[in-house]
Amino acid sequence: MKRLSISILLLVFLFSSVQVFAEYSRSKVVKVMRNNLKMMRQLKTAEENEDFFSAAEAFMEIAQGSNTIKDYDPKRGPQSAWNNTHLSMINTAFGGIGACGNEDIEAVREAIAAISALNAQGHSAHK
Repeated sequence: MKRLSISILLLVFLFSSVQVFAEYSRSKVVKVMRNNLKMMRQLKTAEENEDFFSAAEAFMEIAQGSNTIKDYDPKRGPQSAWNNTHLSMINTAFGGIGACGNEDIEAVREAIAAISALNAQGHSAHK
C-alpha cells in the first residue's frame, strides 16, 4: 500500500507541469529595455575602440537585465517565446563576455549582432 501511494504521488508529480511565472511589471521591463539600449551604445563604442573590458561589462548588464525579466508572463505573445528569447540573450551575452576575455573582436561583433537580432525578434513578438 505504501509503495502504491508513493508511486501514485510520483506519477502525479511527474505529469503535473505547473509553471509559475512572475507577474509582468511594465516599469521593470521598460527599465531593462532602456538599459539594454544604453548598453548597446556602450558595446558599439567599445567595439570601435577594441575596449574589451567595457564590452564585457555591457554584455553582463544585458545578461542581468534579461535574467531579471525572463520569467514574466508577457502581455503579448507566448510566454515560452519570451522566455526563450531572454535565455538566448543571456547565453549570447555570456558568449560575448568570453569573446572579450579572448580579445576576439570578430566574436564580439558577432555577439553584438546576435543580441541586436534577439532584440528585434522580441519586440516583433511582444511589443
